[in-house]
Amino acid sequence: MLIKISNFSWKGLFWLIMTFAVLAGHCQAANQQTIESRYNAAYKAYQMALKSGAPDAQTQAVLKEYLDAKKLYEQSTGLTDDPYQSNQSPSSSEISQTAQAVQSIQCTDPIQSSGNSNQQSSYKGSSATSKSSSENIPPELQALLADLWSQNSRKNPEPALQKLENYVSRQNIGPVKDQAIYELVKAYEILKNDKKKAASWCNQISSTPANGKYQTLANLRLKYYAASEQCEQWKYTLNSRYLSMQASFADFSKTSWLLFPVKITRYFSYLGKMKDFQNAKDDYEKYQIYYDEVAAYFSLPPAYVFDKFKPVTADGEIGTNVRLIESNVDAWLTRWKLLSEAKKSITIQYFMVEKDIFGLSLTGLLQKKAREGVKIKFMIDARGSQNLAYPYFGQQFLQELSKYPNVEVKIFNPIKSDVLTVFIDLKKIVASNHDKIFVVDGEYVINGGRNISKDWYLDPLDLPTAYRDYDVLIKNTEIAEELSNAFDDEFQEIKAEEPDNSFFEDWTEVSKELDAAYNTMNSFVQTGSFFNSSDPDSNIASLLKSYNAELAGYKHFLNLQNYDLFCNSIPCKIKIIEKNSLSGPRNDITDQLVNFIDGARKEIIIQSPYVVLTQRAENALKRAAARKIPIILHTNSPISSDEMLPQAMFYRDWKEILKDIPTLRIFVFPGERRLHGKAFVFDGTVGIVGTYNMDYLSEDVNAEIVSCIKSADFTSKLRADIIADTSVSKEYSIKIAPDGTPQEVFGPDDLKSNNFWMIKLFSNMGWLKPIL
Repeated sequence: MLIKISNFSWKGLFWLIMTFAVLAGHCQAANQQTIESRYNAAYKAYQMALKSGAPDAQTQAVLKEYLDAKKLYEQSTGLTDDPYQSNQSPSSSEISQTAQAVQSIQCTDPIQSSGNSNQQSSYKGSSATSKSSSENIPPELQALLADLWSQNSRKNPEPALQKLENYVSRQNIGPVKDQAIYELVKAYEILKNDKKKAASWCNQISSTPANGKYQTLANLRLKYYAASEQCEQWKYTLNSRYLSMQASFADFSKTSWLLFPVKITRYFSYLGKMKDFQNAKDDYEKYQIYYDEVAAYFSLPPAYVFDKFKPVTADGEIGTNVRLIESNVDAWLTRWKLLSEAKKSITIQYFMVEKDIFGLSLTGLLQKKAREGVKIKFMIDARGSQNLAYPYFGQQFLQELSKYPNVEVKIFNPIKSDVLTVFIDLKKIVASNHDKIFVVDGEYVINGGRNISKDWYLDPLDLPTAYRDYDVLIKNTEIAEELSNAFDDEFQEIKAEEPDNSFFEDWTEVSKELDAAYNTMNSFVQTGSFFNSSDPDSNIASLLKSYNAELAGYKHFLNLQNYDLFCNSIPCKIKIIEKNSLSGPRNDITDQLVNFIDGARKEIIIQSPYVVLTQRAENALKRAAARKIPIILHTNSPISSDEMLPQAMFYRDWKEILKDIPTLRIFVFPGERRLHGKAFVFDGTVGIVGTYNMDYLSEDVNAEIVSCIKSADFTSKLRADIIADTSVSKEYSIKIAPDGTPQEVFGPDDLKSNNFWMIKLFSNMGWLKPIL
């Protein structure tokens, strides 16, 4: 995350200035929020009336309010003028009709027709079929479906599909034939990934004279296929506009300022292309709200979602050993050992690299490997790593490293690159590369939530405020390639710039300072001893003394003697899922998380330090709650959080979240230990570890990357860690007042921090959400 207001810095000053600057627009934003709240409340009331079987007069009254609120909302947002949005949203009658049709079908395979079923079966092939459903299916069809959804058919579905098609051809028009055809629809979509063929079978059902449940589902599935095709068209549009924007920026960059009129003309052309790209991205995000709603009825279990997702470059799922690194000290030892033994290449990206013994010793180790001829790519984020990213504050260390011909160093999105573009979109000023990418020799990979500073690598017994976080360690060339490609996506971005070669900073000799930090840490890590030098330089002697004194205080810091990199590793299937920053077109992580949430049949567990629910995330969790899926959320309290503004937004919303998502339980760290881990577990079959928070920054603004893992053993371990964290946490709870409003029983007001008054103050500024 971005802001640490508890410690005064330029970031705190920036946010205070920005807050007062945008207060003028608060009234308009508040009015828009009122309109949106009315629309959401009216929609919920209409849905409740339908579900509860309210009298016709009452239903018509809430329907009128819903339609009036919807019209006002569309006018306020301009949606009615958007050709991509018109006539796209499903009507409430369609939603109700679909839910009824779905709930009336007794599924005969592990792929349910809809997540709206309340079944909680184990989904082991056709054995998940309920007794009542088995009695309603002819024995021959039961046998064919058991064969179709077996493990063998998942690998080679053609023989089972042909048998089922032959069965269909022998049946007369009627419910049995419709059901058999509908199974073919699902099979072609899920097993063959052939939506065109699936749609052709859907058309056979929808064209029959009957008007039953399968006709309803077929028509809705056709709408889902059309929406899927529209999503692909949106992605094509985004990529086209992105490439056009990149080309326009390249023209501007290569034009000399001597050709001032041409330079300025090309700059404004670039701004226009940027605006076109951002408009398309914003419109696509609106469309995805509708798409999620339609697609949710035909969601797949998490294991199937994992199977169907195609990473950017890998052909499919990759089997390899994965180690979950929970210990902070182990996380540092793993990094140090891999870097120390690197022979060919090092690729590293971190959001935050502090100018402490950990950040400087890592940079010093990179300098040492550069001298050895190892090829190095190193990128930090300008917002997160301000003490190293900005001239005259610490950038000289990056300049020193970049002097080597085998080293490339870049800073992502320095503020100067957004001086003018920020007026196009305020989010650009906070856009960051939040990735944590670590690849050594094209084979070893570390992916997770940890940055580079003492806060992430010390035992909490040595530093009570040390972060709780996760990494995964992987040895696999394909995964390494995936991470390297994700790195290059942002490294080659127009927002990634090389360090300034300042005339004054070139006078500063920092090579010896980096060597001092490296030698001190290396001696301590390798043997547990302290490094001393006979260098007459008094500055170096002073640095060594302070470094040794600091390390001496870390009594629970281990060393590398007999250290096993892959102890307790687990064989897993793994895929890398990524998203670009605001300036890029990809957002695979959010899409897949929505799919996992919609597909969950048993349980959803989320651990995220910052929770500012976007509309897509909140809608998905509400759908899960409607299916009676237990949801556990573990996050920070005002005491443990290191970020005031996200905590303020959570303070604003948490009671309504618990009310609207009734199967959700919220647990928070109540003391000094801070949560920074970002982890998800779905149905005990799929786990995710990476950089993605449950907030607007991760969904809309920042570059993010996660490791998605399918393994019962791995997810069991990850789940156990999160549950252990909840056991030392406090649970928020509410009660519903007679007027329907949620009231706090136990919550943030019982866990007040020193800056709690500021949390309450900023909680009234909900219009800040999109940039948090």
